[in-house]
Amino acid sequence: MNDNELKAGHLLEVDKLSARATDNPIASHFSTWVKANQTLDTGSVGGAGYDLSVGRYLKLPAQDAIDEATIAALRDKQTTYWDMAPDLPLILAEKLRVENGLDVDPRRQICLTSGITPAIDTILSAFVSPGDEVVTMDPDFVTTFGQVRARLGELVIAPSFVENKGVLDASRWTFDPAGLESVITPRTKMLVYTNPNNPIGYVYSDDDLRAIADIAERHDLVVLENQCYERLVHSDEFARSLTFSSLASLPGMSDRVITTQGVSKGFHLSGYRVGWVIASPAIVEVLTFTQMWSSFSMAPTVTQYGVAVALSSPLRETYARDSLAVYRENIDTMTSALREIPEVECATPAGGPFCFMDVTGTGMTDREVTTLLYAEGVNTTFGGPWGRRNGDNHVRLALSNDPAYHREAVGALVTGLKKILGS
Repeated sequence: MNDNELKAGHLLEVDKLSARATDNPIASHFSTWVKANQTLDTGSVGGAGYDLSVGRYLKLPAQDAIDEATIAALRDKQTTYWDMAPDLPLILAEKLRVENGLDVDPRRQICLTSGITPAIDTILSAFVSPGDEVVTMDPDFVTTFGQVRARLGELVIAPSFVENKGVLDASRWTFDPAGLESVITPRTKMLVYTNPNNPIGYVYSDDDLRAIADIAERHDLVVLENQCYERLVHSDEFARSLTFSSLASLPGMSDRVITTQGVSKGFHLSGYRVGWVIASPAIVEVLTFTQMWSSFSMAPTVTQYGVAVALSSPLRETYARDSLAVYRENIDTMTSALREIPEVECATPAGGPFCFMDVTGTGMTDREVTTLLYAEGVNTTFGGPWGRRNGDNHVRLALSNDPAYHREAVGALVTGLKKILGS
């Protein structure tokens, strides 16, 4: 069955649900949800072959101590779902103070979750009602788009970035606060964005954050800042300081900003399922209630013990610097190799675990390029679903692989592109 047949069958089922909707309120709700999401796509084209779509994630020596602490907790039968590793709130609070400029009450301003995606779902469940407008950036994290729509919120994608074609360093992308503000209406309830940005790797400057704070205050918005990549900033300054600016640290913003972080990306521990939300005590109280009675997305107790080790100093600093060195190598491998192909532009990202390659010069769409690369044994992600203006004609390429594997994968990518382009 081809893609068109699958889509036709999918839409037929939606129509069947719609026909039954008057007699079945559950079918009515599901029909509305599916219709809202029928154009959503993660953009991933994957399977057998080299993985440059999501990446295989790094396995660094510093992870051994994290794993050993988790194994010890398992042996001690720390396997219930209500508990929190005793030292973790204090360790988290110390990390947030030193690295993010956030002074928080470890018992009243941190909510542990089973990863960042469940955290965002819990936040949206608590704050977004059907019809509320939720504004996000173009491009931004596509999963959030689906989560907003799943809550029957009205997703509004702001023209918030300008792409500077021909620029191949971190200044390729420019943030446009006026573009963000242009889509805000009286129905706008929340602003959601990822910092550093997925997929373009943009890191918001202090001036950018002040502009966002000004917009949020004037329009009385709740802001969700997803910092899942806050430990992946590819600059010498960050590697030295390991400090990351948070919107919530700006004057007057602590009561309206909700921040999410976790260990999936910065520590390559996606299977540990531990993330956390930082917010005011009043917001955390609401989120804890929502979590308990709706999503039940508490973090696994046993892996919290490993996370406590990961976040402890000096391991967290060692891990970050070792990880950043690998990313720096992988970025250089990717960007220098793609300079051989004049039809594509692959800029150095400022942060995050991806490059966002512009394929406009190939004369093909991003979906066509990823499909042809898949046939050549290279799995990538087409950018269209990630933004209405800035996603199309881009392909996202993962950097989070072992360097030896990454070199092979990039070699296969370049060979595949040359074959596709007949060069």
